[in-house]
Amino acid sequence: MKEICFPPVWCKDICKHALSDACVEECAVKRNCENFRIKPFEFDDLPPYPLEDFETMSKEEKIYSLAIYTAKLTEKIQEVENGQLPKIRQDNDNTRSRTIFKDVKK
Repeated sequence: MKEICFPPVWCKDICKHALSDACVEECAVKRNCENFRIKPFEFDDLPPYPLEDFETMSKEEKIYSLAIYTAKLTEKIQEVENGQLPKIRQDNDNTRSRTIFKDVKK
């Protein structure tokens, strides 16, 4: 019987092969990022960096994760420096964001 593993959280959200057979049967088992293919994503889609898992990461996982997080941070900083405003997500849990004023209800 083949061993299967789930990918790390940082990987599953940004890899094209996340949770595929190649991922759970090879890449996540060997932890070598062999099948890692980055998919388009935004900075805000990144989960927090897994500092608590850093010591147990393989060499390849450390290289890939650091490279991706560094690249996305650099892109974000350059956007702000070039005058682009950061994207702001609406807080749908806030009661003020769900209020519809009388003028809008018409």
